[in-house]
Amino acid sequence: MTRRLFGTGLFLTHFAALYHFLFSDSEGVLIDTLLYKTQVCWPFVPFCREMRPAFTVLAPALCATLGLLAMAGVASLWWPRWRPFTPAIAIAALAVKYAIILQDYTLMGNFHYITLALWAAYLLDRESLWSPRFALVSCYVAAGLVKLHPEWLSGSVLRSFIGSFKPEWLVHTALLEALAPAALLNVILELFVALFLLSSKRVFFAAALVLLTAFHLLSWPVVGVTFPVTMLLLLAPLWFLVFSPSAWAQEASLQRQVFRRPRAWLVPALVLLLQLPARVGARDPALTGEGRLWSINMLDSHPFCRAFYLFETEPGVWIDISSLRSDLGPRLQCDPVVISEIMTSSCLNLQSDAPSLHGHAALFSKRGPKGDAQKIFAIPDSCEKRIRFHPFLKNDWMEP
Repeated sequence: MTRRLFGTGLFLTHFAALYHFLFSDSEGVLIDTLLYKTQVCWPFVPFCREMRPAFTVLAPALCATLGLLAMAGVASLWWPRWRPFTPAIAIAALAVKYAIILQDYTLMGNFHYITLALWAAYLLDRESLWSPRFALVSCYVAAGLVKLHPEWLSGSVLRSFIGSFKPEWLVHTALLEALAPAALLNVILELFVALFLLSSKRVFFAAALVLLTAFHLLSWPVVGVTFPVTMLLLLAPLWFLVFSPSAWAQEASLQRQVFRRPRAWLVPALVLLLQLPARVGARDPALTGEGRLWSINMLDSHPFCRAFYLFETEPGVWIDISSLRSDLGPRLQCDPVVISEIMTSSCLNLQSDAPSLHGHAALFSKRGPKGDAQKIFAIPDSCEKRIRFHPFLKNDWMEP
């Protein structure tokens, strides 16, 4: 029963993703993405630009298919005749979802990362919920680790986000004064309280569920609707373990055997290992983006940046498109992945009318509103050099 409830929660997260694609912000991020000619490709997705015309036509069908597969998945969990098909339906739904996400980097989100990890754990460990629980805890710990920085712990990140674009009723003196303790409490919840989701003591497990549920319910004014709803859908089925002594006893019995089942450890261990690349090296990943393609990156930083895109279409004639994609939030707007891809897309779009095109790109960024910005990169003749963000290795075109 508990596994079926958890599977139901996982399938329902697809509807949270569809809400994000179609209805978040003013028109939905997917619609915004399709309206822009300047495509932001994932660094590891080949033929991204060539696929855009077909994707523009197929996007509504893909969204409808994802919704239908999510409903079929829920039905398969509760209808015995369909149950053998549940893994196939789950994999098909994930394939459709990522066919959408991988079309544009701006469709990324931590909630996609977390649900993918939990789906992998759920499908690999078919005996208990220990592996999905451990994967969920790994994601919480990863989110807490990136926040161990003075910018977050001082409350300045929350202050910047709330002051920038959140409802006016939130911007109250008493609330602003409480942001530093709230930021610290956030880290405690993710690094310490979340560990009790693996507790063998039901009272500690229930207490962790209460605190994490309250945390996500209260977080929506800062992070929006999609992420809290996704996390609540993942936490809600675990309440069955609290209220069902027989389910708790069965889960506890299986948990004691977990050391004999390597598959139960595989996904949680992989989640933790994927956090390492962003923490190796002298450069700040919040500004360079290096290693963050594979790791959790929450609202741990509110970068401030200035990007320059200048094009000389003919001798003495310049085009400045530095304000392009100013609709993006600060994290994406200052992401070198986005900057390099906008430059590449702009070069390709303009070269058909200006064969002798010369492009120049630069990015200056800093953590928070105070202090001096540092040069992340400045590249003359960037159209000729075709700068691309490397998803695995150090990017030599960035400043040391």
